[in-house]
Amino acid sequence: MKETYYLNQETLPQMPVPHDNQIKRITVDQEFITFFLTAKDYPDDGIRVYHPEAKALMMRFHLTYEDDFFLVKQQTRRLAHLIPHFLLPATFTWRSRYISMRNKKLNGLADSGEYLDYIAHYVDYEQIFIRFGFYSLEASVDYVEYEWIS
Repeated sequence: MKETYYLNQETLPQMPVPHDNQIKRITVDQEFITFFLTAKDYPDDGIRVYHPEAKALMMRFHLTYEDDFFLVKQQTRRLAHLIPHFLLPATFTWRSRYISMRNKKLNGLADSGEYLDYIAHYVDYEQIFIRFGFYSLEASVDYVEYEWIS
């Protein structure tokens, strides 16, 4: 089943957010950025909440202009994952920075072996901001297609 959400209308759509689902594949061509997500086996799954029979979701973001997106990666300290949080003072915060990445890296990002989970997206007029894994993607988009795969 296909659904289309237009971001260039007078009112913005309420798009489903398939949170906490693994991104299996990301492809980029001249007109679209495509995310292919798979459903998990628990009832509160981000895909199955909206369509209980769906096993996967393909999200296609139609770019307003060719190659009009921006990809950044959040990078924390190297040893951040080795220190248990209960050993740190309550006022401690991790210092992180954002690194700009080349748009070409997005094409093979899901194939790199790194676990990417879809966290959230934020919608504005002809803009979308997507958080997945340690990455953020900002793109000029005029419509988004959801294809629920059973």
